[in-house]
This record gives sequence, C-alpha cells and structure tokens, in this order.
Amino acid sequence: MIFFVLSQSYHGSTLLSLLLNNHSEILSLGDTNPARHFDQICSCGQSVSSCEFWDTVRKGTGYDPHHTNYDRMMRKKPDGMNPVSAVLCALVARHVPGGQGIWKLIGNRADIFKKEYQDFMDTCQQWHPHRIFVDGEKNIMKYCMLASMGFPVGGVIHVTRDPRGFVASAMKYKRYETVEQAARDWMRYHKRTMLFSRLFSPGRVFNLRYEDMANWSDYDSGPLCEFLGVKEQDGMNAPVQYAQKHHLLGNKMLLKFDGTVKIDEKWRQLLSNEEKQQIETITSPLMGKFGYTDKIA
Repeated sequence: MIFFVLSQSYHGSTLLSLLLNNHSEILSLGDTNPARHFDQICSCGQSVSSCEFWDTVRKGTGYDPHHTNYDRMMRKKPDGMNPVSAVLCALVARHVPGGQGIWKLIGNRADIFKKEYQDFMDTCQQWHPHRIFVDGEKNIMKYCMLASMGFPVGGVIHVTRDPRGFVASAMKYKRYETVEQAARDWMRYHKRTMLFSRLFSPGRVFNLRYEDMANWSDYDSGPLCEFLGVKEQDGMNAPVQYAQKHHLLGNKMLLKFDGTVKIDEKWRQLLSNEEKQQIETITSPLMGKFGYTDKIA
C-alpha cells in the first residue's frame, strides 16, 4: 500500500519521514526522488551517486543519465505531457466510466511511467520488505497520476504548519520576495492539496500539523498508525532503528537526528506584528480550519 505525503517545504516532512521509517512495517524515504542536477546526500552519509541503495534503484528502474526532460531520477508524469494535461487525464481516468482508456491515447508514455514507478516499488521491496510505502516527494501531480493508474494508493497525509512559521522560514531562506507572496502561496498550496485529495482519495486524508508532530513525545500517534494500517510502536521518535532502510532524502536534519525533536517557533521573534497581521489576514480562511487560532498581532 502506498501513501503520499503532501506538504510545502518547511512543514516538517523530513521529520515525518524519519519517524515513520522507524516503524518496522513502513518504508519512508523522505523526498523519495533524487535530483539530477546535483548530488544529494543520503541519510546513510553517502552521496546518492555513491550510495548502494540508490545505485540499486538506478539499475532497477533503468535510469538513463542522458535523459534531460525531467529534473529527477524518476519521472513525475509521462513524457511530453504538461502538468495541466496530465492532471486532466488523471481526472478522466479516475472519474469517467471507462476513463482508463485515456492512457492509451498517449501511446506507450503512460506505460513507461507506470513501469518505472512499479520497478521502483519492486526494488524497494526487495531491498527491505515492508507493508507500507510512504512517498514523500510532495508532488501533487505525481500523486494524481499514480492514484488514477491503478496503483494501491491508501491515501494522503496532508501536513500543515502555522502559516506564520512557514512564511518566516521561507523568507529566511529567501524563497519569496515578500511576506504577502509567501502567505498567498501557503493558501494556494493547501487549497490545491485539499481539492485533489478529495478528488483522488475521498475520505482517505489524514491531516497532520507540524506543531503536533514536533511534540511527538506527547502526540498520540495511534490514529496516524491506524490510518496507515499498522499498529503503533514504541521508539518511532528514537534514533535510527533500521540501518538497512535508512536511505532518506531531505534536509540536513537527516544526518544529525538523534531522536530529539524541538518545535521551531522562531517566527514569533522574526516577524513584526504588522507582518503577522498581514499573514493572518491572507490565510484566515484556512488558519482556523487547521486549528491555528492563536492571533498574535
């Protein structure tokens, strides 16, 4: 069974992958799909190009280093399709009677895409047997494509974070020019995630707040484990439990995670009251829905 993590950057998805990968029945590889334009560091400490696991993935998926049409090791959609046409095809395949025939119209490109992901799944299963795979690439389009193609998609983990925390982190790393841009992008992403989750996994969405996850020692992980179809286990927030499957991609915390989780609320000091108020005004339609009712400004 495959579950997809959908979240923006700076929402704690790397932490979530570390916690889930410590469960004996779950394989969670963080960002899941290595970049082509630079050599990422795997959580095992090796670069992707030197890592035995990712080398096995390259061989298992028929990786072509000369293919320049996509920026990751594996495709996120069939070749030659733009994101809009890919999602429209996925909607037809998912919701129109006989809609699976839409994939035949684009020739063997859909078959190549499906086979590559299936080969990836098979390679991961052979490397470390598991019942649940958590895909953390955080790509809505890829999720829609695979959910419409007959893969055993169990649902979506929709990770949210207080928009003020997201904006502060994004501005710190110069991802946006203005606070307004960052806040509006937070709104757009989460609205889009809610929409497509309903369309492709109705009733199978688990909402997880970064702030709750970061307080894992006090967090009741039972409902999340139940959603994933596994029993709750002790030690999920401990240091690495299974070295054989510790091949995650993500941010720098992968290399120094010792089981200690500390919530990041620096936004309370980094943002001015005016910026906090601006963010609250823009994101208020979803802030309350996600449980962020603490008005600072």
